[in-house]
Amino acid sequence: MTNTAKDQGEVLERLQNVWETHAKDDPLWAIISTPGKMGGKWDLNEFLQTGRHEIDQLLETLSSNDIEFERSSALDFGCGVGRLTQALARSFESVCGVDISPTMIENARNLNQYQEKCTYHLNARPDLRLFEDDRFSFVYSNIVLQHMEPEVAKNYLAEFGRILKPGGLVIFQLPSQFKNEKGLPAAAYSTSIHCPEQKLSWLSSSRATLAVSVQNTSPVLWPCEPGQPIMLGNHWLDEAGQMIRQDDGRAVLPQVVRPGETVGLTLDVKTPPAAGRYTIELDLVQEGIAWFKNKGAQTLRLPVEILPRAAEEPMAPSDADIRPPGNLGDAPPAVEEAFEGFSMHYIPRREVVALLHQHGMQLEFIVPTDVGGPGYPGYFYFARAVKAPRADEHSSLSS
Repeated sequence: MTNTAKDQGEVLERLQNVWETHAKDDPLWAIISTPGKMGGKWDLNEFLQTGRHEIDQLLETLSSNDIEFERSSALDFGCGVGRLTQALARSFESVCGVDISPTMIENARNLNQYQEKCTYHLNARPDLRLFEDDRFSFVYSNIVLQHMEPEVAKNYLAEFGRILKPGGLVIFQLPSQFKNEKGLPAAAYSTSIHCPEQKLSWLSSSRATLAVSVQNTSPVLWPCEPGQPIMLGNHWLDEAGQMIRQDDGRAVLPQVVRPGETVGLTLDVKTPPAAGRYTIELDLVQEGIAWFKNKGAQTLRLPVEILPRAAEEPMAPSDADIRPPGNLGDAPPAVEEAFEGFSMHYIPRREVVALLHQHGMQLEFIVPTDVGGPGYPGYFYFARAVKAPRADEHSSLSS
């Protein structure tokens, strides 16, 4: 459990490293990890349209349930490249986006169509001290808090209460439990992973392929279920052994694998953007349930030398190209957001409600959701700041 400010700072530093790596590699897919969009395959206009669609749906939910709010100042917590911040700017007088990744913030500023009306802020602190008390009338956060350890997420929830104006509204999503009824039995998490290549040397920011064999060394049959498949995946670690990218390539086991059987797989990975010495860790994952390593299984770690790319050598064409948009126009319907394999956490509903009350917020509305991903049911919480307004403050609410 994370208790001290030092502990939380270390947790956020690790989280920042992970998100910064994703921001440099494939920022749009890191935010919405839709199958088929990995490797810079998101169309920028289509991606931004998902934000407009989400905010339109949110405002319709507020209106249809007679939830009043002031359209003055809004905060997009965990803004990424500004997908939702830009959408909020259509309906609020001023909007701020805040994120832990410097590269995400840089991209968001480049994509900003609203100039002074919309501003972006880098924040790697376990608080929101960069904003004064009673700063915002509206705070929104979706698929962000679930990637933080619970004590860190609780700190930010408390900060939402501080920075909200009296009567201000906060809406955020959090998983409330971890459902693993469909998970493998404990004995199934045993495997032997082998790769004939032991000395790996690849260019930075490039695609690479590994031929890997995976043996089921458990006494349990591994099923082949499309809903929650068993897949080979990889993590990237830096020279110090710190995780810099938790989720990268995926290769699904194409068949049922009986005890003792071995299957061959081809894993496509994306190399880190900076030259240096790294470790690639190969592991199995039951999608939406657990990495085998976290259940006690052995992984395979291989040293990798990442070579610098020559200045005249073009980047892999799959790299995401972030640039200011032109005329956005109409885009195809928004796609479903999916669990992308980052570290996942939950806070039980009763704890969330108690914390809101503790920090001057009252739950007004709650909507069940599985947007956190398979196995992570949770809620959208709609809470109102109920602290008394100052004598010189007059708040007018409008729907």
